[in-house]
Amino acid sequence: MFKITHPTTKIEIEVAENDLGLMSWEDADKACKAHGEGWRLPTTLELDTMCKNLHANGDGNFSNTDYWGGSASTLFMKMGAYNFERSTPFAGNMGEKYAVRPVREV
Repeated sequence: MFKITHPTTKIEIEVAENDLGLMSWEDADKACKAHGEGWRLPTTLELDTMCKNLHANGDGNFSNTDYWGGSASTLFMKMGAYNFERSTPFAGNMGEKYAVRPVREV
């Protein structure tokens, strides 16, 4: 497992060792919850921290791809997502298939 510290709350966040695959946002949300107690989709800010503190250093087994986040952007059925290749957040269409990496507070 990998860990990051949330930049705002300073809470330690455990990051799953591997992606759960590519899936729609709804399937991603269900898969994270099914991963076990406390597991969830990361916020966009947590994805940014994972990208800059783990991925940038070659840690975390991340891909240079888009990852789902749990942050809502309800306008036009979009949810928070993050591109690890460009280190940028964006609003993803819920039906698109992006990578999924669960997190939980420690």
